[in-house]
Amino acid sequence: MRKYLALLLIAGMGLTLPTAADVIHVAAATSLTHVLEEITAEFEDETQHTVKLIFSSSGNLARQIIQGAPFEIFMSADETYVTLLQEKQLTEGAGSVYGIGRLVLFIPEGSAVLPSTDLSTLISSSQAGQLRRLAMANPEYAPYGLIAKQALQNARVWDTVSSSLVFGKSASQAAQFCLTGTVDAALIPWSLALVPAVGNKGHFMLVSETLYSPLKHRMVLIKNAGEAARRFHDFILGARAHSIFERYGLGLSAPGEHHAVFPEG
Repeated sequence: MRKYLALLLIAGMGLTLPTAADVIHVAAATSLTHVLEEITAEFEDETQHTVKLIFSSSGNLARQIIQGAPFEIFMSADETYVTLLQEKQLTEGAGSVYGIGRLVLFIPEGSAVLPSTDLSTLISSSQAGQLRRLAMANPEYAPYGLIAKQALQNARVWDTVSSSLVFGKSASQAAQFCLTGTVDAALIPWSLALVPAVGNKGHFMLVSETLYSPLKHRMVLIKNAGEAARRFHDFILGARAHSIFERYGLGLSAPGEHHAVFPEG
């Protein structure tokens, strides 16, 4: 009875009752794992909504959406997959670019390979027997693998290192190879190299953007996305999320001073 009277009182005052927190289903490229976990934590604290993040390569996620996976937001590392979904009339418009993905040459601890922006050191390291395994994401369905291949080909290094290549299913798996000591070098996203758990395990240098086309990271609402998903979409495009993207090397502007990171000592 008291609960009923309270509801009548609220209604009479013209107030709206708080709605139950929604669960938002987001499909995101694995290179966004750390940055999105940080952004999501802020959003959840502010709204009480829950964001369920599903990470995989952008190509795999696009295929899942085409097959009917119940995602509300797609955050791709390559805008071509968003365009593909738009052409199939699965999205609400063309979406928005939320970041730019750049590539680094990462050298794990203990490796004798030297970093270089033009990748020229990969040839000398290979010839000296120092580069036996070079990791990168699979270019068939991972955008960072595609630009890594583009960079190696434009640097005229591909033929020299092709027999040494170790492909990860995603950019994150390629980075993981560095941490386990199974490779001598890797071409991985700058956003992953800036994560302390990765960056502290070696040193890295940004690959020259004359060798590849930086990735336009595009986000789009899937048709029939709920109101909570729209709110998260807007949050991603806001200033707070933008500052976090910048910190992870995914800013829309050109890179600043942090083009190379080497361990101290």
